[in-house]
Amino acid sequence: IQTFFYLFGKLLAGLCFGMCYLYTSELYPTPLRGTAVGSCSTMARVGGIIALCIAPLGYIWKPLPMTVMGSVAIIAGIFAMAFPETTGRKLPETMTEAMNIGKAYPCELRSASLGQNNKAYHE
Repeated sequence: IQTFFYLFGKLLAGLCFGMCYLYTSELYPTPLRGTAVGSCSTMARVGGIIALCIAPLGYIWKPLPMTVMGSVAIIAGIFAMAFPETTGRKLPETMTEAMNIGKAYPCELRSASLGQNNKAYHE
């Protein structure tokens, strides 16, 4: 069972890297897109390096490394739920367009998850 959780965690970590690239490329305007993807990739790699320093926390309290990593993952997931929905939208070309993503339809994520038709998806 430990192998299962190890592989499942590795899968989720890979999905997080993919989400970093996906959302960064969709949320930033064209002139900043390459720089933004590179910056977010760098921060993700720094996080991977810092994660190596968490294992020794097990000497203080055995479940502490898993508690720290789980807490960070849960907090990141909560923050990710605040991302605006970008399905069916054109990528922003200017900083103004990027700042206004998700402002026109503040409840679109909730209504989309309920299966209701939403005109934001058909624009």
